[in-house]
Amino acid sequence: MRIGSFSDIIRKTQDMVTAYEYGVDPVDYNRLREKKDLSILFGRKFVEKKEIEERRQDQLENRTLEYDEDSFERYHLRYYHENIKPWLDFIEEHKLPLELYHTDGKTRWHDGNYNWTSKACKLYRLKDVETEYMVDFELYDDEVGTEENSIEGVTCHIKYIWAKKEDQKGYFILTKTVERVARLLFNQGVMQMNGWCFPMNEKEVHTKDNWRNKMVYGRARDGTRSDIKQTKLFWLYMYQGWAVVGEKKGDALISYFSKRLYDWCRSNDIDLNNKLKYARNFSHEY
Repeated sequence: MRIGSFSDIIRKTQDMVTAYEYGVDPVDYNRLREKKDLSILFGRKFVEKKEIEERRQDQLENRTLEYDEDSFERYHLRYYHENIKPWLDFIEEHKLPLELYHTDGKTRWHDGNYNWTSKACKLYRLKDVETEYMVDFELYDDEVGTEENSIEGVTCHIKYIWAKKEDQKGYFILTKTVERVARLLFNQGVMQMNGWCFPMNEKEVHTKDNWRNKMVYGRARDGTRSDIKQTKLFWLYMYQGWAVVGEKKGDALISYFSKRLYDWCRSNDIDLNNKLKYARNFSHEY
């Protein structure tokens, strides 16, 4: 063992002991220590600005979305809003077995400085009448990248991908629906679909126990095993071709890239091969 690593262990142990003495979580203590160090280097206002931005970003990723699941109305070619007609035309033209529904919802978040905003939003549901799986989502204007280099577009934030307990038919059937929904949305200019890979949501499963939460190893396309275990739900999405783009309360935030976003990432040297090494399907191909 190197002296440096041994010293690090001693320092981290001392920090943990100090944290428990003060009655705080070691993670929170480390953040306080980092905050103090940054204040010394860059000043208090710099640290406050960074904290506000961190809270703002956290709020954007964790916005509260509320809607009545029993209030969806179906759009069809005799009843629709003008901006949605291209969706219905695409479904008709390409013979996609999808039905489009809508309802009103509300999102709530703050700007990082605890100035709260509550905004009405439109919720959509695409139901695959062949597989019986449904996708509930909202759309919002979004920006990916940094201040210096970014791409703007519309993001589809998915609340649920689900089917009733008796209609759940497994990975291959579910993947059909995900691909059909992505094909429709990406051809309407949506930049990405994203969501929270949360295995403990309230939707029922067809098995006796919640299979989504079982921890297992994953397999990359080349057959190698993952270094760590993740939930079965996580691997389901990785195999479908989703990529991890963040974290929320210990579970992955994931994204399904359109070809436009995929090409932008490639042109900016983002390592997509590593992000998609478990994928069996690739969203940017359609």
